[in-house]
Amino acid sequence: VASLELLETLVLDRNNPGLLIIGSYRDDEVHDKSHPLTRCLHGINAQNNEIISSIPLQNLDLKTVNDYIADLLNVTADKTIGLAEIVHKKTYGNIFAVIHFLRS
Repeated sequence: VASLELLETLVLDRNNPGLLIIGSYRDDEVHDKSHPLTRCLHGINAQNNEIISSIPLQNLDLKTVNDYIADLLNVTADKTIGLAEIVHKKTYGNIFAVIHFLRS
């Protein structure tokens, strides 16, 4: 919670006009209004609604996972579709899970 208070203080400080903070979180884990991050972001938006921009990212589709794997292996996508189907089924296309799965 202290780090979120620091974040809010830094973001709302008008003496830091060039400050850029990039953060990421899993929105499926921060969906409830009582979550500390949700409260922090709402508090920042309540004071200045032009500060925060969100770019929601979705899971990768099968074609993109296949293209990624083909690129990693330096082969054509038709040679990796079987592996891509397995990886996509296990990871649901979550890029972090895809990377972890392929490394293991």
